[in-house]
Amino acid sequence: MSFGWVTLVATPKSHPFEERRVKVNSSTDPVKIGRAVARIQAASDNAVFDCKVLSRNHAIMWFRDGEFWLKDTKSSNGTFVNNEKLQQIGNGRDTDVRRVFSGDIIQLGVEIVENANKVVYGCIYAVINCFNADGKLIESIGPACEEGQRTTSALVSNRKLFQMQQYVSEAQHREKQREDKIGELMSIIAANEKAAETAWKALVNEDRLLARIESLEAQLSILSNNNNPDKQKEELLKMIDEKTKFEAMTKEMVRRLIEENGETTSRFKDMERSLETTEQTYQQLRSRNDDLEMALSETTEMYDSKVSELELTSAELLEKQKQLSSSEEKVQDLQKKNNELSNSSVINQTASGLSHLLAKAIEKGSFIDAEQLHELINTSSASESELRTQLINGCSTIASPEESSADGGAMKKQQDKTTIETYLKSILELQSKNRELELTIASLTEKENQEKSESYSSEADYIKEPLEMSPSGNVSFCPEAANLSGSSTSGSSQAPLMQKQTTVIKRPDGLENLLLLVSLVPLLALILSAIAPVQRRSKKRRTNSEHIMSSSVGGAALLKRRSAKPLTGNLRLRRLTKAYLEPLDDNKELSPTVVKIDQIYDLTQELIVQCQSVTSGLFPRYSKDRDVGYVKDSIYCAMACWACSVAYKRLDDDRGRQTELRQTAVKTMRGILFCWMQQSSHLDSFKSQNSSEFALHARFDLSSGMCLVTPNDSHYGHLQMDLVALYLLTLVQMISAGVKVIYTHHEVNFIQNLVFYIERTYRTPDFGMWERGTRYNNGKPELHASSLGTVKAALEAINGFNLYGSTGTSASVIYVDIDGHNRNRTTFETILPRESNSKNTDAALLLTVGWPAFATHDETLFEKTMKKCVRRLEGRFGLRRFHRDGYRTELEDNSKSFYDEHETAQFQSVESQFPIFLACISLTAYIRANQEYGDIYFKKLQKCLVADDSVPGGYIVPECYCVDEFLMDKERSQPNSTELYALSHQEFGHHLWSNAIYIILMLKREGLIHSGDIDPINRHLPASQRPKMFNRHSAFQGSMEGDPVVQVALISESSRLQMMLSTYGITTQTPHEVEPVQIWPSWRMVKVFECLGRDKKMNLSGRPQRPFGPLSTSKVFRVFGDTVLCYPLLFEVKDFYVSSDPAVLIDDIKRDIEFVARRWKLAGRPTMCVVLREENVAGEYFDHILDLLVQLKNGHINGIRVRLGRVHQLLNSCCIEHIDFANSDDLEFDIDIMEETHDNSAIFSRLSLKEGIDDEMTHEKDVTPRTDHELYQIIEKDDMERPRLLAFAIWILWSRTHSDLLVHNYTLKERLEKVYRRACQLRLWWLVRYCAGRLHKAMNSLAPAITNMLVRGKQITLGVRNRPGAREEIIVRPIAPSDLNRLLFECCPADEPQAAVFHQELIIACSDLMSHNPQVFEGVLTIRLSWLSDAISMLLNYVRATGALKIPGIVTGTPPTPGTTGIPTEFKKSCIYDLSPTVVKDVVTALMTRTNWHLLSSLQTRRLNGALNRMPVNFYDRVWTILERSKHGIIIADQFLPQQPTLSDMTRFELTFSYKIEAMLSRISHPEYRQLLVELLSIIATILERNPEIAFTHSRIDCDSLIKKGFAMFAAEEGIKDLNDLTPFYQLEGQALSTSTATFLTKAVVEFILAGRHFSQVINIFGEGTPEEKTLPNQAHRGKMPKILYTGRASSEKKKRHLGGNHTPHQSQLHLPTPTTLNPGAITPGAVTPGPLTSHSGGQGQDESCRLQ
Repeated sequence: MSFGWVTLVATPKSHPFEERRVKVNSSTDPVKIGRAVARIQAASDNAVFDCKVLSRNHAIMWFRDGEFWLKDTKSSNGTFVNNEKLQQIGNGRDTDVRRVFSGDIIQLGVEIVENANKVVYGCIYAVINCFNADGKLIESIGPACEEGQRTTSALVSNRKLFQMQQYVSEAQHREKQREDKIGELMSIIAANEKAAETAWKALVNEDRLLARIESLEAQLSILSNNNNPDKQKEELLKMIDEKTKFEAMTKEMVRRLIEENGETTSRFKDMERSLETTEQTYQQLRSRNDDLEMALSETTEMYDSKVSELELTSAELLEKQKQLSSSEEKVQDLQKKNNELSNSSVINQTASGLSHLLAKAIEKGSFIDAEQLHELINTSSASESELRTQLINGCSTIASPEESSADGGAMKKQQDKTTIETYLKSILELQSKNRELELTIASLTEKENQEKSESYSSEADYIKEPLEMSPSGNVSFCPEAANLSGSSTSGSSQAPLMQKQTTVIKRPDGLENLLLLVSLVPLLALILSAIAPVQRRSKKRRTNSEHIMSSSVGGAALLKRRSAKPLTGNLRLRRLTKAYLEPLDDNKELSPTVVKIDQIYDLTQELIVQCQSVTSGLFPRYSKDRDVGYVKDSIYCAMACWACSVAYKRLDDDRGRQTELRQTAVKTMRGILFCWMQQSSHLDSFKSQNSSEFALHARFDLSSGMCLVTPNDSHYGHLQMDLVALYLLTLVQMISAGVKVIYTHHEVNFIQNLVFYIERTYRTPDFGMWERGTRYNNGKPELHASSLGTVKAALEAINGFNLYGSTGTSASVIYVDIDGHNRNRTTFETILPRESNSKNTDAALLLTVGWPAFATHDETLFEKTMKKCVRRLEGRFGLRRFHRDGYRTELEDNSKSFYDEHETAQFQSVESQFPIFLACISLTAYIRANQEYGDIYFKKLQKCLVADDSVPGGYIVPECYCVDEFLMDKERSQPNSTELYALSHQEFGHHLWSNAIYIILMLKREGLIHSGDIDPINRHLPASQRPKMFNRHSAFQGSMEGDPVVQVALISESSRLQMMLSTYGITTQTPHEVEPVQIWPSWRMVKVFECLGRDKKMNLSGRPQRPFGPLSTSKVFRVFGDTVLCYPLLFEVKDFYVSSDPAVLIDDIKRDIEFVARRWKLAGRPTMCVVLREENVAGEYFDHILDLLVQLKNGHINGIRVRLGRVHQLLNSCCIEHIDFANSDDLEFDIDIMEETHDNSAIFSRLSLKEGIDDEMTHEKDVTPRTDHELYQIIEKDDMERPRLLAFAIWILWSRTHSDLLVHNYTLKERLEKVYRRACQLRLWWLVRYCAGRLHKAMNSLAPAITNMLVRGKQITLGVRNRPGAREEIIVRPIAPSDLNRLLFECCPADEPQAAVFHQELIIACSDLMSHNPQVFEGVLTIRLSWLSDAISMLLNYVRATGALKIPGIVTGTPPTPGTTGIPTEFKKSCIYDLSPTVVKDVVTALMTRTNWHLLSSLQTRRLNGALNRMPVNFYDRVWTILERSKHGIIIADQFLPQQPTLSDMTRFELTFSYKIEAMLSRISHPEYRQLLVELLSIIATILERNPEIAFTHSRIDCDSLIKKGFAMFAAEEGIKDLNDLTPFYQLEGQALSTSTATFLTKAVVEFILAGRHFSQVINIFGEGTPEEKTLPNQAHRGKMPKILYTGRASSEKKKRHLGGNHTPHQSQLHLPTPTTLNPGAITPGAVTPGPLTSHSGGQGQDESCRLQ
């Protein structure tokens, strides 16, 4: 095979590479020329180059018949030979194949050059030399060339001309290199000359230095020789003179100290006078004490009288007991007489035997011997009628001797006979009725019971009439029949019948009682034999229950207390009838597991199931309530029934109980669904108006399930987002376990609308779990962390869930807005461990972070929240719901729906304690496999149980424990020191919610159910540890290890833009190239999702028009058989103008990519569509856009892994969402899909993107006077050379007519929209903001941004103050986007529409900065947008002023830089509305981070801090301290803040107090004065903290007066006459003692203290422990030595001498903040923080621990 060799040598212009020697074969095996890849690297023997502009397969070369041929293989950037491109022309002859010769110049690719003509990526320029197989050079053969592929001229060929050109360029390059080398040599020579000269000078200087040293040494020797004693004496005399002068100065100092001591003595006398006043007060108090002692003695006498009355009553009681004992003796005598009947006949013997047995049982309180009783009855040969007759006669014979012996015996005898006959008639009637009962029992009982019934049925004749019930004095012969029948519904078939036929008669006395019992023996035997099986099972259950209780913690003690109770009448009768309850034979014993489940089943039946409404399926809150059904209590009761059914599911024979309990839970869940479906109209309205008026109700009529119409229901807090979320979460749990709850597609649609109902919980204040809203119970809702957490858990559980279970279709799948869920999650995690603004913590969080929600799996957050709840709320008998909760306390007025304004203070430290939370903590611990922690709280719960014999097991969980009204003062002073009493269940009934959780806890603790049984979706596990389940829809799958890879598809709007980007190596696709995949705007997909949940029968409109966030647009949709990719909102052309700023667009793209990577929790990779438009790519930001695209191509951006690829490649690993709920025939789109734009339609892309022409001199007031015709002509002309004039004309005509007025087929609104878009293209930001304000443009992320700041404890003030038609409005709770937009434009001036949209930019900028760097907002409680705009104006004026005052030779201040202010130095305009959105964000960042603020003046710093509302650390806590020691309150900015009821209504740590102070400060119109007020309050707080003896007890603290006084002092020193202008005071630098605002404010405060004698202690100058030390009454700091107050009137020099002198250790001074420590220029003015109380020693006169932050 023939071959040849070629060498490729790089030219100077080429991308560098080493020389190549390549073997070239024939055309069947050509040499491939291309870019190096992973498999093929560049080498000296191949034609592969490491150059980015080459294609992978760029060209090929082969050898044929001694000729070398080169062909371009469709490379991206082309192949050139001697500057001629090889390409395909199409028709005719192609030039992509060409023969090459030695000396030809081959160019591979083209250079990529930046705008500044700088080469970014070079191409390959190589000189080729051709050799044959022997290595001989093949010379060029001349101009002729085969196949006409070489172009020649008449004289010289183009190839030679190009070669000559290359030779010339190489020669020039070599010449330039030589010149560069010569230049370098010249520079080296010059450097050497300079170094030589420097070395010579150094040598000369060294010689001079040596000479100087020698001369100094000579002088030193001369001086040492001339030293004599006379000179030393002279120096000593001088020192003595100086000492004398110093002693004189010291004496003067002592004299001054004596004078000061005299002043101190006078003050001491004043103190003595105060002491005398105090003693007088003491005498008055002593007299008052004497009066109280007299009143106490009177009370003692009354007490003694009551004790005597009690003794008399006790004596009467003993007399009654004696009478009772005598009656018992009479009964014994009658029993003896009755024994005499045994001698009459066999009948008498039988009756006597029966009477003897019964009398013996009554006397001894024991059971009747069953064998003897049956023997007497069976052996009797007398008939029943004879037995009755004999009993009557016997009674007569026995009673006659006794009655005849007394007066009136005959009459008494006749009465006894009549009574007995009456009783016997009633007995006969009852026996007749019992005959029918016997037949019924015989047909239903088992075989053994039938035999018993038949043996007794033949013993009596029955009469038809029944025995009537006595209204009073009742006793039951079968007292446990009802309980037994209720406890075991399937154990015995006759139990319900026995419950209905329980015989109750009036109990007679004496012999009558005995005879009656004898007559009832056959009937009693029949009844007891029928219920014997039931009693046997009840006995076993009671035995097992006692075994469980005794085995559990505290059970033995409970059984002991139970056994120690006295025997009641029912218990005595129960023992009497024991013989008839004993079974004749024992069945097989049940297993311990079955026994345990049966015990809990009985408890569930008694406490839960029996309370369920048979019609609605709802449960009441208390077992005795028959009117109101509560949704929350019903859900927990359903969960208890379901958990118990799951326990039976594990048994081999559940006896039908599993189905019974499961269907009970299903009935409840469907009953709640039925109740809510009645309110479908409310539900649909709530989606657009988040108002409590349209909230789903939380309680209904118990029997009908209809809405309540009671008057109190209108005040009830129905808006409970956690309630709906709990229902959805429970629904998912049950359906996942196989329970069928949802039946129809209409119900599926309703559940989908419930999801819409809770998706925006992050901006929906509700009334919370306790139905009361804020802590003050004033009817106002607020944002609760418990609601947010439950909603987060519910949305995660139901997303992609099929409500029909595993057999359901795609039509029953639920969809969740994952962006809305993410906002709920972020808000929830931000608020934790706090519950709300008014509640620092709440026990409701236990149910949120634990069972049943398990809303967070962040262990740190979980532990922090749980520990905070336990630490602050736990008591001896449970946990309080929250601080100052008045529910169920004795002080609460239940007749009122809301509390009064100051009512909550009385509930401090006396809140009721709820044992239910102990059960919740224990259950959460057991589910999380923390057995030890669960046992600890289970023990605590056991101690809180109360006894109740009416329920199986004998113990229940009370609702709460309350503080006795008489012990409340003790409980407040010593928390947890009193015994609380349990709320009695006798009044209201059992609390179902508490006992339902207790039942679930018992099932879990006994091992009858597992964690996966009550949590089948594994909410208790982190998402990454849950089992992965296949789901066709995008369900939450949890986090993976690390952040996912974000897939990015680059879509160019035109092929022209695609080709331009390809020259830089950026591969993009046009919409045409990605077909059949469609590119949709996100609003078009929103239109599709409007069909979700739509139901015409229930009038449900479906999903509201909520925009898609970046998470939703990162999914790929399959809709109508097409694959759709949506691009985010930031690429929308019609969106807010901020996206028109390329710098903002770049930041938003990076932020969205990072956000998606951090928050992605779905299966598959997120896929983001980046749309590139010419208007954004071209212009001065092209380099920044290109850098972004290069970062995407490299695979990393801001630390996030990115995969850039074609759409069809990315589909293999993306997250796909199937849209099965919509029909294309039902949709009418008003937004088209994205299509490729062409040259004739690219209107805005052709516009120049340089700074457009802005007619700044045109003002709206100049256009207003024009006529409508003139305005019409301006609009018709549509001249964008004067865009402001056009915009003003459109708006003025709009305001005079209407927005739909047509001007040449376009409405005024459309024309203003067009001007808005053009201004965005030209980046005329003033005009952009003007048009946006007139069009009422609003950002889609505005409401989430507001919520983001609110949940971090901030509040936002919208609008402008002191402007006509404008006002300020404080946002303290989240509101709907529509309400927020309306409020923004209402609060801003109508003649300044830019303000409303500019405020939107500020909101977004602050929210983004707060999310990424929350520390910069420390100390800022209120973000006042108008003042923030003023702060930006201040910086803008600072930039313009410092730039205009550049005078040579004069330093006017530090020049501004973008790093200092955020404003570019080249910015020349004077209005903040001309700043670009990027600059606005940079300015806000510079303001909040206080970058280089030390370069600003004191006045500028003070104004900026005031405008930003920045406060010192712990400022509001320190104001609270001031208020605590200010009896008469504080005046701030002419507003009075009283001490009471402020301190009683609020607490130190709640945000409500901070908001109150901030509201008072917000009324100040000048930011610098506000900051001065903050400094003053900080100074007062510092003085109070360091001097505990000071308290303002005589007058109010008037802050305004103190500032005026301090300024007056400053004006007096400086000679300022105008006392109304505080500007000189604001300008104080604060760096020295005499030039600080803190100095003069401190003087003013000290004078106020001294003038008003504001002391709470008598100052003792003799030190601690002296006899003279005395303190005032009610002094908080008893026994402490107060510090002496220094007046501060002496000069600074005198102060230093005083503090530096010798003084006794007992002396001390007032610790005041010094000007050095209170430095307003360091500020942050006013940021004063207290330091420790340190003692001063030596000459230290300043406290360095008090400093500014």
